[in-house]
Amino acid sequence: MTGSLHDKSPTNAGGAQVQKLTGRDLHDARRLSLFAPNDPASTELSERSDQGPVSRAALRHTARVVLANRRQRDEFFGTAMFGEPAWDMLLSLYSLEPGQQQSANCLLNLVGVSETTALRWIDYLEQQQLIQRVVHPTDVRAVLLALTDKARGALDLYLEATRRRDGTGSKHNGGGDTVAAATSRF
Repeated sequence: MTGSLHDKSPTNAGGAQVQKLTGRDLHDARRLSLFAPNDPASTELSERSDQGPVSRAALRHTARVVLANRRQRDEFFGTAMFGEPAWDMLLSLYSLEPGQQQSANCLLNLVGVSETTALRWIDYLEQQQLIQRVVHPTDVRAVLLALTDKARGALDLYLEATRRRDGTGSKHNGGGDTVAAATSRF
């Protein structure tokens, strides 16, 4: 019986009882570490799975596949039925190479909504601390957008779960060359 008076738990050098962490505790600690600022794990690797670490590049590829699948769905059903501009913005920003930022105008064109709608969602995502606006280094009229560490950590977890569930990261992902071609525009 864990935690009873008769428990012979190990003690540290100071005589205090030491609790063993379960696999679930370690899993939760890894997830929380992704949200910690300046944590090396949050910048290079996502949460570790049973198959080992998944690189950020592999997760960016998964984000591109998700975007490509959404675009393909739009071709068959139109955009009105499945409009999720905030989600498309987050995935588009995540898909960028490290250190890259996206102009608000370019992001607006990628998600295919009106300027008013896009700006409203950008404001919302900024209020939720999922994106941040950055002043353009050469054009003060332009605004660049980037993901926050909070958004990147949450997307790491989501995309890794997507890879595990759908096998998106495998060499035979049901789409092969089609997926590669569809994602090349992102």
